[in-house]
This record gives sequence, structure tokens and C-alpha cells, in this order.
Amino acid sequence: MRRRDEILAKVRDIFIGWVKHIAVNVLHLPEDVAEEAGGEIFISGSHKLGVRDIGADIDTVCVAPNFCTIEHFFTHLKDELQKRPEVTELVGIATAYVPLISFDFNGVSIDLLFARLASSHVPRDLDILDDDVLIGVDDKTEKSLNGPRVTQMIVKLVGPNNFSTFLIVLRFIRKWAKKRGLYGNKLGYLGGVNCNILVAFICQLFPNRGPSSILARFFKTYKNWQWPNPIMLNNIQPHPPGQLISEERKVWTKEENPNDIMPIITPAYPAMNSAYSTSEQSFEVMYQEICRGFEIVERILRAKTWQNPDSWRELLEPTDFFVRYRHYLACHILGHGDDMESKSWIGFVEARIRRLPVMLANFFPLKAPVHLHPVLFKTTKSANSVCYFIGFDVNKEAFKRSGVTDLNFDDTVAKFQEMLIDPDKGFKAERPEGLDFFFEHLRWKELPKEVFESVGGYEKARIKRKEKLAKEQADAAAKAEKAEAAKDGDGKTLSNFEQKLASVDGNNGNSNNNRPVIRAVRQAAVKQERREFILPCLRTFVEFGDDGLPTLAGIRRKLMEYHGSSAEELIADTKRSRVDDIVEMKRRLAEPEAPFTVPEVTWVMHEGK
Repeated sequence: MRRRDEILAKVRDIFIGWVKHIAVNVLHLPEDVAEEAGGEIFISGSHKLGVRDIGADIDTVCVAPNFCTIEHFFTHLKDELQKRPEVTELVGIATAYVPLISFDFNGVSIDLLFARLASSHVPRDLDILDDDVLIGVDDKTEKSLNGPRVTQMIVKLVGPNNFSTFLIVLRFIRKWAKKRGLYGNKLGYLGGVNCNILVAFICQLFPNRGPSSILARFFKTYKNWQWPNPIMLNNIQPHPPGQLISEERKVWTKEENPNDIMPIITPAYPAMNSAYSTSEQSFEVMYQEICRGFEIVERILRAKTWQNPDSWRELLEPTDFFVRYRHYLACHILGHGDDMESKSWIGFVEARIRRLPVMLANFFPLKAPVHLHPVLFKTTKSANSVCYFIGFDVNKEAFKRSGVTDLNFDDTVAKFQEMLIDPDKGFKAERPEGLDFFFEHLRWKELPKEVFESVGGYEKARIKRKEKLAKEQADAAAKAEKAEAAKDGDGKTLSNFEQKLASVDGNNGNSNNNRPVIRAVRQAAVKQERREFILPCLRTFVEFGDDGLPTLAGIRRKLMEYHGSSAEELIADTKRSRVDDIVEMKRRLAEPEAPFTVPEVTWVMHEGK
């Protein structure tokens, strides 16, 4: 860390020297103006938080006075950096969403962004969180400043008491996301900012909890979260107080962004959805992994082994992406060398390839999710070529109904290729020779052996896949058996929650003893308003007291997850106006033929402690 800080200090000196050079030698401003102009750099992201991975870029924003322009940045400053022997691998990307100069300084990777303030002076103690810093700046400067502003705001909102726990859990979640193939914001998955906000939100909900508790709450909260309700660390500010209408900037709102699937809102003005690239397919992948994480954490908590580090290792097992599916698309992006045009083409396609799984899901009878793996593989198809893999399984029943006789993806991929060279939004009106995109449809046995390295090689992957297929067959048989058993004495198919009741053992171990309980619940829930109260209760597991019944506080907390602010009113209304219904339900359940043995039912009328 000390070495990187020393390098950043040298970069700052170079930048401030560049500001003076522009003032005196380019614009011929007086020396005193050049001295007063100042200049500052701000760090954002993982390095600022202290969770940066080895080899990761350091996101650095150069804040310059108004007489320095983006053209000066990509000419004079770029030339100055290029002259230095410590600087290698320098590339300027002026056309990027956020323009930057990328380079290695003594082996440390740095992404240098540019921000041009409206003022002719940048004070040494500039408060980057002051919204006035955005007055008079252009859109590119706003986007550049957004990084350090969001990072510092997250630190502020987490607070000093929770910050050490926040960092421990954040490191774990970042590692979990990378191990499980969930890390890559531009591909529709989690990025650094997303992880920061998601962990900070749990720390806000459960302050002063330890890392194990916060980690457990992370998976539990996001498993039950009612997406697309947004994750927000603070209230969205439409515009800073006293700001002119002409200075107002576009701020995220749920009403104006109804198609956002997983809104994770940045806390600094102007608020935006940091997970705007999430698709239905990538969301399904992430949700399945969150559910897996929740199940593992639940086992750890039940076994009370959370203090044993080995208990948590299962969470960090490598993804089974290359074991999970029967079909794969190898998506090849080809450049003609290590030149800037090839790099731009590869980056351009990478930023759009997340749309291909959505197109495949729309045009073919495939099971969800159509899974884009956010890991880049280098290939030898050309002098500079890379490959991404998409995994999927066919929905056989839908396939038969559709009348489709073959999985031919040529037309769909052709439409994607046309989009890449669209005259208005594409790379170029005509793709230069040597730049290409094509795909290969592969069965599992046809996958290249090198893709299995993350799971320990081909042989281990083959064994895991054999075990997976055997489990799928056993699960299918169990599902069919369960479907037959999921009927009551009258031949009526039980609902999901009634099946849950039927599966709970009675006092003598016979689940059939709960059939009268089901009938009583049905009778007690005839009215729609009673059903609205009972069903969420029956679907929910809560904390139990010493008497084996849930606490009233636990009931309230769980109802809040389903009903939001109306939960308290719902409970009060139930107590006030439906006492007779509850008494009648108690009477029915107390009868000999309906033993009172199911916790999910008993706590419906339990008055709590």
C-alpha cells in the first residue's frame, strides 16, 4: 500500500506540473495565476477503500481548473507521461464513456480520468462531496467526479463504528462474486460499486453486528428482497438546494426507469442506477447464487460453526458454470493485432455482448437462465482474439410445442452482428478488415480442456458433471412422486403452503395427521381479507421463543418484508376486528382430529410475548 501511495504522489506532482505548463507555456497566463491555479487528484473504488486486488487498476481522477481542456489532457499530459521511463503500456481512450488515459507506473496499473471544474482555481482542501463542485461542469466531468464522490459518500454513510466490519464483509463478497462468476459490471453482473453499496446497505440495516452476522444477513436480505425495489443508502436528492434549474441534472427515479431489473442506486448526487446493465438473464444467475449462499449460511448457523473459517469455504468454491449446462456458445471476438483499433473493437463488443443471452432467450425455447460467463479467455483464432462462453439448457417441453426442429442460432447471431456495425450506434459503418465476431455451438464434451482449470481440470469436471446428472435424475423422480402425493383425500391438489403443512410430522410422526389442519386452515381462510393475513404467515419462518412459538416481534419483522409499512396496520386490524375468527380457528385446531402440531399454523393466532 505504501508503494502505491508513493506512486500516486508522483502522479499528482506530474499532474500539477502539467497544469502550470498549460497555464504558462500554452495559454501564456501570468506566473502568479499558474501558481494559484492548483489541481488535485482523487482516488475512488477499491484502492480508496483498501480492498484492491493485486494487479487491479487504481481509479484516479485529475481535477483541473477551467483553462485546462480535455484536448490538453490527451495531448500535452499524455506526451508528458509517455516521455517518462517509469510509464509503460500507455493508452489514451478519448471516446470511452468516461475518457481516460490508462498506463502502468513502475508496474502499478492506473486509470487516469479528467475532470474540469468551472473555477480557475482548485483549492488543496477541495470538498469533493460538496454538490456545488458540479456547478458549470460538463457531463464527462460529472461522470469522472462521480467515482470519488460515491466512494466517499459510502464511507460517510457506513460510519466509523461499522467501517471495519464493512471492509471485512466487502472483501469476502468481492471474492465470492469473482469465484462464483458474478463479477463484471459491463457484462450485467456485479462491479465494485455494486458490491460496496450492497454491503453498506446491510451494515446500515444491522449496525454494530459482527462480520459473520452481516454476511449471513447479506444473503438472507437479498434472497428475500422484492426486486425491482431499489437499494438506496439515503434518500434520493432531486437537486441540491439553491441550485438553478439550468444546473439540474438527471436523477434516477423508479417512475422514469420502470424497466430497471436490479436498481442499486449511488448515494451521491446525481443518483443513478449502478446496475443498469443487469438483464433478466444475469439477474437470474445472481439470484440463484444468492440463494445458494443463503442455504450454506443457514447450515453454518444451524451447526453453530460460524467461528470456524473452514465452514465458510464452501461459499467460495469455484463456479460450476462449465459443469452445469448441456449446451454452450463460444463467442469469439477477433482483432488483427495489438493496435488501438483492435483493442477498441474488442472493448466495443464486450460492452454489448450481454445483450446476446437476452436475444437467445427471446427467440428460442431455453430454460432460464441463459448464462453469460463473465470471464475472458484468450484464444489463438487471430493475432489478438478473445472468447466468452454462454451456457444454456433447452426447455424440452417448450421445444416440442414450438415446432422447432433444430437449434440454429445463425439468424440470431447475424442480428447481433448487424447491431455491432449499425450506422448510428455501431462500431463503424463498415467493419475494418481483420475485426470479426463469430460463434461456435458446442456440447459439453466439445468444450476446450483449458476451460476446466478453475475446477481442477477435465477429470474433476467430468466427475462433477456425472454426479450432477445423477442428482438431476433423482430429483426428477422425487418431483414426480411428490406431485402424486400432493393431493388431499378428495383428490384436490394441495397448494404450496398446504404441501408444506402436510410434510411436517405430527406428534406420532405421521404427516397425514396434518390433513385436518389443512382443512381447518382452508375454512379459516375463506374470506379474502383473512387469506391475505394468513398466507404470508404460513409461508414465513420466524424466530421462536422458549415456548416453541414465534415472538410477536419476529412476526412483525417478517410481515414487514411482505407488506411494508402496512404490516403494523394489518396486525392491529387483525387483533381488533377479527377476534371471533381467531377464536373459531383455535377451536377447530384444538379438536382431537386436528392436532395443534404445526408451528406455521399455531403462531398465526399466538399473541406473542
